[in-house]
Amino acid sequence: VRFHYTSTKREYDAAMLQVGDPMLGLRGVAINDGLTQHEFTCGGTCSSLFLDEPVTVLWEKLHMHKTGTRMVNEVIRGGEVFHTAKVEVFDFDQQGGFQPQQDAYQLQAGDSFRTTCFYKDGTVFKEGSQEEMCIGFMLYYPAKKFAGFPFVCPYPGRFPCAEEYVSTDLSDYEGLGREFGTPGKIQLSNDTLFSLPQPPVTSIEPPSPSNSNTDEEKMPTSAPITSSQATENPTSTSKAGQATENPTSKAESAKVHCLFVIALSSAAAAVLVI
Repeated sequence: VRFHYTSTKREYDAAMLQVGDPMLGLRGVAINDGLTQHEFTCGGTCSSLFLDEPVTVLWEKLHMHKTGTRMVNEVIRGGEVFHTAKVEVFDFDQQGGFQPQQDAYQLQAGDSFRTTCFYKDGTVFKEGSQEEMCIGFMLYYPAKKFAGFPFVCPYPGRFPCAEEYVSTDLSDYEGLGREFGTPGKIQLSNDTLFSLPQPPVTSIEPPSPSNSNTDEEKMPTSAPITSSQATENPTSTSKAGQATENPTSKAESAKVHCLFVIALSSAAAAVLVI
């Protein structure tokens, strides 16, 4: 392990904002069997107390234990969801804390938070891995404090912030509200959405012979060329036996290549959507 340090203090200190139930206010509370939803809401009063200027969130981690199935952390601004971090299929054995892939973004005074955890056959809220937690970790800078308290919004409501909690039993998996993407679309960023081209045909029919005598439908024919012309263009043909370039074959090859590229694009889109 290699450690790096500096004797020069950096301009900003970073800190960890925790939302949901970071202080285990629900310690000892049982979780019902089946699918359940547990929602923690931190109102805009909290961020207004702590933030005298915008702060930048560098990354988020979503944390549950063994029976967690899905988790969503939302930032709400002006009554609308401004930012969402989520994991659709949570696996504690693989992740422990899931870090969504996202760009840095800013929090402002007045922003509120909604942290929602979903469990299947949960046990009880407690510290152990066989028990449950629901915490959203948000690394941000510059660090902020109010009256000596670090920027945090726990449950139950304690000074200086108050958080609300609601639990709901779900009847089926549709109640989880999972979203795995939009078919036929690739989401590259929050502002960029590209549509994939759809294949115009599913097969290629060979061109049928035409008896028309019009100039437009006549196929070009090759003519004898001199040896000097054959040297300049090795793919041309002559009656002496050099290779010849068939315009019809060239057109068919172009169509096949086009369809092959479209098929690869569709396959890549399917992987991204899944």
